[in-house]
Amino acid sequence: MEVIQAGDKVLQFADRHGSNVKQMLAMPDFGSRIADGPALNYEVGMMTAMWQLASGLMKDLTEPLKSIVNK
Repeated sequence: MEVIQAGDKVLQFADRHGSNVKQMLAMPDFGSRIADGPALNYEVGMMTAMWQLASGLMKDLTEPLKSIVNK
């Protein structure tokens, strides 16, 4: 259960960063400030890292099941 709970937290973090990206891009004045680019880059980078971490957790979770099924 701990891996599933960790995966849930990671996905929540990824969704939060994705929501931040969506909000930033929806701002009518997005791009008018010099900090907009680096802020967007940070949010997208964090979202990507969280999705990669979630992918690794899923692989760790399903790997034992594959060995059982393939026997």
